[in-house]
Formats: sequence, C-alpha cells, structure tokens
Amino acid sequence: MAQVAPAAIPSFQAYPWAAYEVQFSGNARDATGATVHLSSKGDDVKPFGSATTNIDGTPFRNHRLRLSADLATHDAIDGAAVWIRADAAGKSRAFMNSEAEPVNDRTGNGHRQVEIDVPCDVDRIAFGVLLMKHGELTATRLILEDLGEEQSSPFAGPTLDAAIDIVRKNAYHSRDVDWSSVESEVREFAGKTGKLSETHAAIKVLLKALNDHHSFLMDASRAAAYMHNGQASGAARVEARGIDLGYISMPSFMGTDPKLAADFAASLSKAIVDLSPRCGWVLDLRKDSGGNMHPMLAALRPLLGASPVGSFEQADGRITPFPVMGSATVDQSAVPVAVLTGPHTASSGEAVAVAFKGRSNTRSFGSGTAGLSSGNELFPLPDGSVIALMVSIDRDRGGHRYGGVIEPDEPVDDAAAEANAAAWLREKCRAAASQSGAK
Repeated sequence: MAQVAPAAIPSFQAYPWAAYEVQFSGNARDATGATVHLSSKGDDVKPFGSATTNIDGTPFRNHRLRLSADLATHDAIDGAAVWIRADAAGKSRAFMNSEAEPVNDRTGNGHRQVEIDVPCDVDRIAFGVLLMKHGELTATRLILEDLGEEQSSPFAGPTLDAAIDIVRKNAYHSRDVDWSSVESEVREFAGKTGKLSETHAAIKVLLKALNDHHSFLMDASRAAAYMHNGQASGAARVEARGIDLGYISMPSFMGTDPKLAADFAASLSKAIVDLSPRCGWVLDLRKDSGGNMHPMLAALRPLLGASPVGSFEQADGRITPFPVMGSATVDQSAVPVAVLTGPHTASSGEAVAVAFKGRSNTRSFGSGTAGLSSGNELFPLPDGSVIALMVSIDRDRGGHRYGGVIEPDEPVDDAAAEANAAAWLREKCRAAASQSGAK
C-alpha cells in the first residue's frame, strides 16, 4: 500500500461558512491523519454542512484513493459521513461518500471509509466530512491514502458492454436517445486502458445522455453496502402535537436487508397505531430523500390502507402497483393527514407523497419536491457495480402521472408549513365535531 507523499498540510474550510464552523489539526496526508471538528452555529439550519479541503489531483491520475476516519457526533440526529471527489475542469468525475451508513447519536461512534478510482483527466481531489443539519462532528485519524496505480481489469469490457445493453433495453427514455452517436461517444470515452475507473466514467456519460436526472451508478462497495444493509438516514419520529394531533417525521431508508426493513416499518407502524390522535396527522416528508420505498410505505400502512396506493408506469405502458407490505391493527386510512413536502423530498420520498395523492381527507403543504417522481430498478454489472436505472414514472391511485416535481396543494414557506398543516387539520376536526353535534 503506497502512502501519499508528504506535502503542504491541507487546510479545511466550512461550507456554508455562515452556518457551520470548523477547527482542524494534523495532516490528512500522513500516517497519523488529521483531526477535524465541524459544528453548526446559530439557527440558520441547512440541509448539510461540510469541512472541505482540496489538493492537486494530477499525481493521482489512474490511482485508487481511500479516505477513512473515526467519527463521533454530539446532538447530531441526522448523521455524519466522510466523502471524496475527483474533479476535472471544475466538474465531478468520481465521487463517493459514506452517507448510506451514517454515524449519529443513535448509532454511536464509528469508523467509515470510502474509495474512488481517479480518472486520467482529473486535476483536483476534494475531500472532507459531512454533517447533516445541526450538531457537532469530530473526525479523528482522517487519512487520505494512495492505494497505488489502478491496474487494468478483465471486467472492464464486459461491464461496459452490459451497461450499454441494459440501458438501451430498459431505460424509460431509451427511445429518445440517438444510440448510434451515444454508444460511439461512450466507447471512445472509456478508451482502451481496460481500467474500471474509465469504464465507470463512461457509464456515467451514458446515463447522463438519458437526461432523466435520476439514473446513477453505484460502485461495487457502495452496491454491496446497499444490498446487505438497511438503515434510516435519520431518526424516524412519531410524536404528539398538543392533545389532538400526531406528527410523523419520515427519513429516507437506505438498503434492502429484509429484516432491518421490516423492523423499521413495524416499529414506526406500531407507534402510529399506539398514538392514534383525535384530529389527524402531520406527515413530514421534507427530509425523505429516497432509498427503499417499501419499508416507508409499510410503516405508513395504518394511514394508507390496503394496496394499491399508486403505481409505476413503464415506457411501454405497463403498470405495476405500489405494493404496501405490513399490516395494521387499527385502520386510520380515513383519518385526516397533512403531508409536508419540499425540495429534499426526492425519489422514493416522492413515491410516498404520491401514495397519499387521491387519498380522502388529505392535503399537502410546503414547496415542490426534487422532481424525481419516478422508479429506479437495480441492474448488477459484471464487476460488482450496479446501475440504478430509471425505468418508470409514478402514478397516483387516481391514475395521474408524475415524473417530475410534485407541487403541494397549498404552497407555503418551509417555516410556516407545519403550522398551516396543523390549522387545516384542526379546522377539519372542528367541522366534523359540529356536524356530528348537529345530528
């Protein structure tokens, strides 16, 4: 294993600087590593903050880099991660973070590492640590290692061939692609080195040509973590709001492990049934950035009722209903629900929002979603990487088709969304009580 040669000590900076601050010591490029402390400040909470540094990337072209650290958090419910990115002319050419396995107050301290293969045209390497929302993060032994020059792989050619074939046959927007020119461009981009980093970079060019903004490539390590783990990105909360309302904060759920997914859904579903508020629920999807939709829908089974609550529509018109697993001992599918959405409601989070479209006694508040209201399917490749390919668009229970931004019924600033939702629920409750008393 080759160690990065000593050089100028990388200086970490907070981003965005107005909402986060950073202190650091040591050198991430030597054997003892750096210590980085990142913390939020003030009340201006952002979706995330980072401690960031960057170095010259040219010495690492065609090399494999590893970034590792021991992470500890305080008052950080939403989690922390390490990340690394290789840039060429200001554009990302390779990126990886450990966000699929966040470290937070609930999980406890943990060691995290990520690796990337650096393409041949890279000029900068950026890396650091990431803190979601608010709290404090301390990273010790933050070390950037050069694992040496990447060797050619017998899987490079078969992986590229498989990717082109999969995308051409299955992508929702495949028919909109000029395949003769795109395939030629992709193969030329991959070159003849036989290196997986160039193959992966070419596959990203291929996926970008679809212009769906949703398809992406997971390298082998990230794909294995997703397939064999299951973890919410933050705390799922079920809380009372006063004496009459309930509040559900739904995080994203990353991973497909059946037991972990079932445990997540069962715990949240039970909490919903146990609380059963008199006047209805506020369902907050503003932090639900996607992942695996199935445990999310199963957790909300008491409010959704039986399937189908929505569906996927493929390019050829085939319809696949959203399956809602799990069970509920108390049916709350007629109880009023106010759904909160925002720009970080994405992908499977948007599928959850769609599942409540057309449901009686339901109204949405906030702002438009991320615009990824479509379905991805996972396709494994010969080298162990996986393409998450957009193959369908979302449809609600009434048959309305989405695919882009989902606008709320009542647009309102984020700061006022929950208050407006609660007011609507209480007004419905008063009206129902008045009608009942008049009979």
